[in-house]
Amino acid sequence: NTAKLLTFTFVIASCLVSRSWTLQSTSKWLTRKQSIVLRSVASEPLSSSPTSQETLKNKWSWNRDGPILNIFIVDCSFPGSINRIGAVQGAVIEILKSRSVRGHASVITCYQNDAEIILEPTSSLLKANRCLSNMKKSVMGNIGRGIEVASDTIDQALEDGFMSEIVVTIISHGKAHGLLSKSANCDSDDMCDLDLLDSATSLAMKSEKLSKRGFSLRTLVINADSNRDLVVSTGEGERLAAALNAHYFHSHKITDDEIIRMIESVRSHPSI
Repeated sequence: NTAKLLTFTFVIASCLVSRSWTLQSTSKWLTRKQSIVLRSVASEPLSSSPTSQETLKNKWSWNRDGPILNIFIVDCSFPGSINRIGAVQGAVIEILKSRSVRGHASVITCYQNDAEIILEPTSSLLKANRCLSNMKKSVMGNIGRGIEVASDTIDQALEDGFMSEIVVTIISHGKAHGLLSKSANCDSDDMCDLDLLDSATSLAMKSEKLSKRGFSLRTLVINADSNRDLVVSTGEGERLAAALNAHYFHSHKITDDEIIRMIESVRSHPSI
């Protein structure tokens, strides 16, 4: 009996040792295999990646049942800046309070030859009230820079894929910096601010590309020049609207209700 017990114990021990060796060998084999695979992947040449712009376009998406994003580009320069600022503040609040149309709003202010986002796209009344109080009048605006910032905001909204459509509203004094740069060598029938022209053309092209893909990006230009002698300033605003392929409006004293009506008009009659 003792001999049988010893023999049985030896057999069991041998099996355990053999199993342990097998597991160790398998683990080493898998480690070597994994290492070979990793080296192989690392040695493969990287395929040429599309440009950042092409990648961005591939990420564009939207939600047919989503809210409407209203982007406001506001010239905060003199004269009439207080009236423009107040009108936009009121319009944004009305858009966010509306129960008939779900809306988000973003506000970009143009001042001191630059532009910045005062209100990121939001549906929050509390956030809007807090951020819009930061809108202040300035000496000089830059509509071209405002359009560039708006274009980036549009790209981000399309990447998020949450909005159903986007409306860009530009509100400026007719003679504001960026609408037309006067010079002796400039034909008054042309838009002489080439930077603004580039920005406007770029946004118009983006709108056209999106339209072909079934998405609505509409733009309107509101000339809020209070001067009733509009021979010069009306032409400047109209030339900007033409470059943007946008709807053009004029108001001697713009109000929040007028802005809302103009936006609704553009949405109801998209063709220019």
